[in-house]
Amino acid sequence: MGFRLSYKEIRKSVSPYIWLFFVIPFFLLLTLWTGIYLFSSRKWLPLAIQVITVVLWFFIPFEQLNLDINFKLHQQKREEVAAKIQSGVLKPDEANYPSLIPLPNESDNSSLVDLPKEYASVSRGRDDIAVETKGKGHPYFSLQTLES
Repeated sequence: MGFRLSYKEIRKSVSPYIWLFFVIPFFLLLTLWTGIYLFSSRKWLPLAIQVITVVLWFFIPFEQLNLDINFKLHQQKREEVAAKIQSGVLKPDEANYPSLIPLPNESDNSSLVDLPKEYASVSRGRDDIAVETKGKGHPYFSLQTLES
């Protein structure tokens, strides 16, 4: 079959170059054009639009908004998955292998639960979730919410 890259891997490796070679130079050219336009015709609208854009970009937490919206959209299905794991309908793999794609806070003693197709949107980028028992059998679930 050969070597294949997923869309996520391509986007992850190409995205910084798009910013470096297209977005930032475009923004700098617009800034230069705005300065020339401001001094030649004394119109402040392009500069005002650019300043508002930069202020919004720096002060609005777009990543946190994305996380909050994702949480609200998939909360019901995540609660269903948690209930099914606690009731024993969904069980961790018998082999208890550690994840091949480790999460930053996933311990070595966690078990992976393969999710059914109807819960594919619960954990982004993976078809499984990590379940770790803390204390006396209280499960802790680790769901991917952002594409990393």
